[in-house]
Amino acid sequence: MMMSFEPALAKTSGSRTDMTPVSATEVVNLAALKAYDPADQFKLSKIWQEFRNNYKLNADGEFELSQGGNFCPDTKEAQTAFLHYIKSNQTELTVHEQIRCGECSGTGRIPGPHSTYYTNPYTGYRYYDSGYYPYDYYRYTAPLPTYTLDQTAIAHTRCGGTGKIEAIIIYKLTYSGEPPQRAPKPAQGHFMQLMAKAKAGDSSSYLELAECYATGAGTKQDARSAVEWYAKKALTKDFKAAALLARMYEAGGQGLVQDRPMSIALDIVSQRLGSETAYEQIIGKNFGPKEFLTGRWFAKKILKELQSGTPHEAIFTPEGVDGVIRDEVAESIKYPNRLIAKNSYEIGMRQLTGRHAGLPELSAAYASFIEAARSGQADGLQCLGLFSEKGLHVPQNRSAAFVFYSLANSLGADETDAMAIRSIEQKYRTPAARELYLRLLKVFRASAQTLADFDAVSSLEEG
Repeated sequence: MMMSFEPALAKTSGSRTDMTPVSATEVVNLAALKAYDPADQFKLSKIWQEFRNNYKLNADGEFELSQGGNFCPDTKEAQTAFLHYIKSNQTELTVHEQIRCGECSGTGRIPGPHSTYYTNPYTGYRYYDSGYYPYDYYRYTAPLPTYTLDQTAIAHTRCGGTGKIEAIIIYKLTYSGEPPQRAPKPAQGHFMQLMAKAKAGDSSSYLELAECYATGAGTKQDARSAVEWYAKKALTKDFKAAALLARMYEAGGQGLVQDRPMSIALDIVSQRLGSETAYEQIIGKNFGPKEFLTGRWFAKKILKELQSGTPHEAIFTPEGVDGVIRDEVAESIKYPNRLIAKNSYEIGMRQLTGRHAGLPELSAAYASFIEAARSGQADGLQCLGLFSEKGLHVPQNRSAAFVFYSLANSLGADETDAMAIRSIEQKYRTPAARELYLRLLKVFRASAQTLADFDAVSSLEEG
């Protein structure tokens, strides 16, 4: 059913201060109002204007009570939302109408919107003044329509000789039909536009589309879909997408399993891709040494895949990283003598995380990191530093950690090592630790390190 909400207000006159109220109540089924009936359209216009003065339309396309004032726009979208609101809410509106004594003749019926007219005594034609056109612009041969306040005549309260009456009409609104289909909410329309662009391969829309899924803007909140689109954007080496992915894995929820090592890994990746603040997400957080070392290990896998030239967005998921690790294990078994130092670090990480024999093996992992460090690999030194700093498997010794971190930083130029140094340097950089670091740096650069050198580091007194 088509409805027009175009206003058709009655021409009224007189001061409201002199009026004596006349009350009436009417149940109005908006679905039954006829689009071609002037009386119905006049009534609908009154109802719509009063509703607009009492309700506001929020950004989600839903109505809320307002504090007064015309907060609701007079648009097709607002009118459709109005019908949906009436169907699901018990709504009453109080409408004030002005009539003159004698016009209703005690029946409670108010003349139509064009109440100022005269009749030509020669032709019988009736003319009315619209306020814009002369009397002879419109011509009627039939009586003008009237608008009933109630199904039954209301009691006509005398006007006290003023000639003016105020009719107070209580409309109880219902809607028995099916309201017209809603237009998309602004956020929904924006989401659909983003989705269309993303499916067409426009990578500039990926990040915003992911944020829509992450926050539920214009669509159902869905963490897994958010991760999917963040990953597609991160595949273009966008550091912001990597950082936002990190926040998703750190929080978990909405169908996404919390994974702190993955969160740490993605913060590291974000820093490598250009972020100047990614490490602020790590520094000062209460992460465990296994979490950090695992996250750092994952970051290396992700960065390696990004540099391979044929990366896939699955690398930004724990499952994707595990797939890379399995491939590397198969390769190391096939070629056991290739890159011995690298294999020692990789074996140590698998032992640390339980990917080697199903359970974490701290003692075996520590021995593997010693072997990697003896081969001059900075990753092995960094792991030894964290073992010493956190007291993992070995007695806590942060001065020893300072030496290991410093050696790793000098030999590998890894920002995570520089960050680790800064976290303990002020208190645990003792003269003895500094002297031992400088001596061992020469030893490592000459590839002459022995197990005794590692024993010397572990024997330092903590500052």
